[in-house]
Amino acid sequence: MKGKRTWSLIGLLMLGCMLPAFTVPLGAVYDRDSRLYRSLENLALETHVLMPISTTPVTGHQLYSFFQNIPADNIPSSAKALYDEVSALFSDDSGYTRLSSSLISGGMSVTPEIYLHTNPATDLTEMDWTYRYKDRSPILSFRGEAIIADTFHGVFDFDFKKTRGYADGTGNDGTGVQEKFFTGLLTHNIAFTSQEQDWDSHAPFSAFMSYSRPHFSIIFGRDTVAWGRGNTGDMIIGGEADFHDFLQYTVYDKALAYTFNAMVFDDITGSISDPLSFYDEGMRVFTAKRIEASITPRIRVALSSIALYYASALDLRMFNPLMWEHNFINKSNDYTDPNGSGGIPGGSYNEVNNAMALDVEVAVAPGWGAYGQFFVDQIQLGGEASGVFDPNAFGFLAGTQFSRPYKEGRLTGFAELAYTTPGLYLKEDPGTKPTQPPSANPAAYYAWHRYKMLSNLPLVRANDSRDAAGVGFIGYHYGPDTFVTAASVAYDVQDAYALQVDMEFSIHGDYGLKAHGRKENHLSTVTSSTEMVWLHGTLEYRLAAGVSGTKTFSNWLEGFARLDGVAVWNQRNQTGNFFGDMQMSLGATVSISRW
Repeated sequence: MKGKRTWSLIGLLMLGCMLPAFTVPLGAVYDRDSRLYRSLENLALETHVLMPISTTPVTGHQLYSFFQNIPADNIPSSAKALYDEVSALFSDDSGYTRLSSSLISGGMSVTPEIYLHTNPATDLTEMDWTYRYKDRSPILSFRGEAIIADTFHGVFDFDFKKTRGYADGTGNDGTGVQEKFFTGLLTHNIAFTSQEQDWDSHAPFSAFMSYSRPHFSIIFGRDTVAWGRGNTGDMIIGGEADFHDFLQYTVYDKALAYTFNAMVFDDITGSISDPLSFYDEGMRVFTAKRIEASITPRIRVALSSIALYYASALDLRMFNPLMWEHNFINKSNDYTDPNGSGGIPGGSYNEVNNAMALDVEVAVAPGWGAYGQFFVDQIQLGGEASGVFDPNAFGFLAGTQFSRPYKEGRLTGFAELAYTTPGLYLKEDPGTKPTQPPSANPAAYYAWHRYKMLSNLPLVRANDSRDAAGVGFIGYHYGPDTFVTAASVAYDVQDAYALQVDMEFSIHGDYGLKAHGRKENHLSTVTSSTEMVWLHGTLEYRLAAGVSGTKTFSNWLEGFARLDGVAVWNQRNQTGNFFGDMQMSLGATVSISRW
């Protein structure tokens, strides 16, 4: 019976593939990498106005509202062709099959890729590559969607994507784990070639329903969320995670927008058999609120507030759209031993940690824009309780972005730097787990557990089966204890070819993410807050540079190639440990219907 259902589903998806591709209906939802969003970004830069709202995913209604506010009588001659192209996208829905007042579309793509590199080390992980898991394409992808009355949008995206392939290793990555997808001199993206089925094989990676009208939208389901303009990542919610399961609603007008987002995550545990996975604060709810205001046509500010709760039950206070959380309110726990040996009474939920961020965007000159983000996890004032959750922790990001037409194409690029302090996203080490079972000494066990719950990462991974954090980390892409500077220049001729050159130099202290081979949340040796302002311990230096290109041969065939060089000194914070690698990625995409 299960096999029949599977083939029925595949049949329906293939039927959808017979439908033509779509352009940009207002009721659809778009991410930052979509053609419409990128075109609007470039158009805004070249007309010397603010870029579109940086809280994504975003609906077509909201992007159309932004487009309408671009003064049509002030378009420079160099941007007139781009303005006409975007206008045509908004006015044409002929790419869909129309059923009554609704539009439906579907597609299928096959994308074989191979990856070659020169370093034979067997303990490599995703972070040793430049072309990482999020970048690598699934070998086979189906997509179906429907838009009802330009209001409701439903998407189902089923990818057959190769898993990372976690396996026990003896390398020095700090986790005792290697990732088979990133080891071996020659690998490929063909899925299901082994019996390994890791948690990162969750499919679909995109499946959601949205309701949108002018001035309001709500999106519920699974997709990738990104809050901020950063090109190397964002301090609150970075778009590098495989996916997020979320509920997001937005209200907006010409100059003001408010967005609320809620996500739910599994309990952090290193073992599937850990009983803590199934009781005691078993639900982790992450909430984020963001208000963005264009105070002039060329200056926008955004203020964001986030909180993470460990919850034994839902509480409406978590979802209060105007509640401003603080570290020292709403703290409560209720740990009950399932064996009946007692516990620690508390309240209905525990607010683990919260933080805030200030974003600023400026339209500097025609073709140029600048942006910045300052993120505060912990700043303790003199009047607050001393010695609690040291150290202070913050991060910042600043960059510039440009777009200019050149001959038959367009030059675009960015330059950016980011810094995160060693204590950002981290808390104190809870210490050694009691050797006695909960039934023998419930007070000691649950006191440790309570502190453990308070001590975990306040911004946590979306999906990673290894341990407390990993490649799906929500905050800044590289986590804490990091300095990054990066630049990129691209030349794109629409529907013909594109070339891109990238460079990134980064420095990493030893209080980073465990998935990167670092210490993660063991901060118990910290003696003062000031010690945690600068990068900590033996520093790793990483330099990566690459060139990539795509070629569109027809409306159903596209080729891709990328070559990167990577050099790392003091790899994984070990003095004298050098890592060098040349990495090549090659692929092609065959599409039936494009999306």
